[in-house]
Amino acid sequence: MDNTLWEIAFRDPHKLALFVALIIGAVGSYLVYRSTIPDSPRSARIIMGVLRFIAIATIIFALLDPVLRIVTKKEIIPKLVFLVDNSQSMSIIDPSGDRKKIVREILTSKTLAKLKERFPCEFFLFSDSLKPFSEPDFSGNGTAIGNALQKILDTAQTMDIGAVVLISDGQNNIGIDPVSVSPAYPFPVFTIGVGDPTPMRDVMVANVISSPVAYVDESLKVVADIRAWRAGEEKVMVNLYEGRKKIASKQVMLPAEGQSVRVEFALKPDKEGIHYYKVSVPTIKGEATKSNNQRVVSVNVLSSRKKVLIACDHLSWEVTFWKRGISQDPHIKVYLYSKKGGGDKNLRLPSPSPEALLAYDAIVLIHCGPLLKREFGNALSQYVKQGGSILVLLDESTPLGSSGLRALSNALPVEFVEPIAFRSGELTPKLGGDGYTSPITDIEGIAEELPLMPPLMGFVPVRPKPDASVLISCKLAGGKDTPILVVGQYGSGKSAIVAGSPLWRWAMMPMAYGRNSKVFMKLVRNLTQYLLAKEKIERFKIMPSKRVFSSGEPITFSAAVRNELNKPLSGAVVSVRILNPDSKMAEVSSTELTEITSGVYEASIPSLSPGRYIIKGIATLNGDTIGKASTAIMVEP
Repeated sequence: MDNTLWEIAFRDPHKLALFVALIIGAVGSYLVYRSTIPDSPRSARIIMGVLRFIAIATIIFALLDPVLRIVTKKEIIPKLVFLVDNSQSMSIIDPSGDRKKIVREILTSKTLAKLKERFPCEFFLFSDSLKPFSEPDFSGNGTAIGNALQKILDTAQTMDIGAVVLISDGQNNIGIDPVSVSPAYPFPVFTIGVGDPTPMRDVMVANVISSPVAYVDESLKVVADIRAWRAGEEKVMVNLYEGRKKIASKQVMLPAEGQSVRVEFALKPDKEGIHYYKVSVPTIKGEATKSNNQRVVSVNVLSSRKKVLIACDHLSWEVTFWKRGISQDPHIKVYLYSKKGGGDKNLRLPSPSPEALLAYDAIVLIHCGPLLKREFGNALSQYVKQGGSILVLLDESTPLGSSGLRALSNALPVEFVEPIAFRSGELTPKLGGDGYTSPITDIEGIAEELPLMPPLMGFVPVRPKPDASVLISCKLAGGKDTPILVVGQYGSGKSAIVAGSPLWRWAMMPMAYGRNSKVFMKLVRNLTQYLLAKEKIERFKIMPSKRVFSSGEPITFSAAVRNELNKPLSGAVVSVRILNPDSKMAEVSSTELTEITSGVYEASIPSLSPGRYIIKGIATLNGDTIGKASTAIMVEP
């Protein structure tokens, strides 16, 4: 029932003085209009006296600072809010009985009907999130009691809540701790326990991480985190499947309450394409739910059997050692064409067309003078532009002024310095400016080993193009450096040039002096891998464990870092910032990721408030930026 009271109050403290002034005003009005000159009718004098008194009274009334108060009294009956657990654990039959049946009996009980008669009631379902009430189907993937209580607390003032009734088995396994929410509650929370009060056993595959890209017949690691509750000192087999085929298994000891144990699988994909790997753990006795016992990760497996053509005019030690260095990679098939014989039987030089050349992933030109005609040079230039790769070795036999080399020059990473000529003279090699950071020259001890190598006997003066990288250079007599090994890109392809010779002695002479030829062999291998890395290299990628998180759930994400050869890169510094686009991109969190396996990094941050978030990251190595990446996630209420 509503009651409304109207009253006027005066805030001026000098009420008595103003009341006396009102009396004086009334007496004054009477005396002034008791008689007038000239004499007025009595009715007119009365009217003028009353009007003057009203004017005086109005002024005094205003001076009293009046306030009109309207007080409405309304009787509010507080609501009862019922939170009904809709998680899968509520469908279990345990020693206390069938939990689903117990919940339905509570919701249809006479006691609840009487409460509905006395109080307004609101019902909600909750599992990993809170939602309006409907017939419970007990399908939720988690029990977030703390999240549900926090959500009700946030809306308490608008709902006129008197008390909360929680119907649950109490197995809070995700989100906020209910104990941390309860001190802020201004009203009581009553609980109706359903099921055996002993915490339920559960084991889950919490996360699976792997590099998003792998190669056929190369090692690939799949890392999984296994989490368990009330399953300590029990051993289980963690299985790795590809499709329905089990490809690996490992036995682990399940951890203590809510903790996790990490399992690593090493495998070698045997064919290219998208591969789906599933990590699975068996159901343990008395487990609350089976839905979280497996998780899948996808990996794009690329073909690693590449074709490389070495084309030369004649055989030499240079050809022999370059072929040997390239062939050391079992994933590369080397074809040798020699115009003067000695190459692969029945192998012909491809016709001068980009289509014919694209049968090879890379082409190496050695002693190429008689081969490099204008038509072939044009075809090679188009071949690189369309995605092919070439390596050109310059020596005294190269026709530097030929129309073929000029036609190819667009695709090369250098410009020739006029007059174009091969200049003889001993030169000591050293790392160029880009050689200290390039994965091509990422060879242990190369900076110390290069000056000890046999000197080059000549060079062709070249100037690197703006986007090219100088990996190896030599210092001339005047103190100026001249580039020797330069790499770059042209169109969709790559090119490299060696502007000095001979290099084959780097492979032979160290062995003659009791040293090894690792610098030359690794340099050839890395350079070849660079030229063959045709796939679009996403050097840095951030991957959240899922796109949508529940409120109160920790945010877990990983990152993959790769070098220019598209190989996993270790030792990088990876950091991320979490931004809120709904608050002008305000930073809400930041962290640095930890490397868990070669080139794969991981981090976890505490739960975030519901909303959209942008994760922006940067990967660096030795202070140089490898790449930047971003992704988006959503946190549900």
